[in-house]
Amino acid sequence: MSRKKVTWIVGAALTAFAMVVVTNFDLMFGVMIKLATEITQPLVCLGLAIFVGWVWHRNSLLVEIKGQDGADADGIFWKVWPLYVKFVCPALIILLISTAL
Repeated sequence: MSRKKVTWIVGAALTAFAMVVVTNFDLMFGVMIKLATEITQPLVCLGLAIFVGWVWHRNSLLVEIKGQDGADADGIFWKVWPLYVKFVCPALIILLISTAL
């Protein structure tokens, strides 16, 4: 499909969804808040933790940190932090998601 056609389809779908929420605000407000705060935000955090811990490799991260003024990339924090982000953060986020559902 062309980009223009997809844009119109997505725009129409989002507009229809927004109209359903607006016309049924009392009923949908609680659902939208639950969706946004208890499901979407933890999933975004999980995605960020996976990206930073597993995709964005430590050496690339250290190069970025060393490029900042006053940053100490040789401290103990930067030795422990990659393991924390790889294993502890995803586990805690998954626990949070499982208790929210």
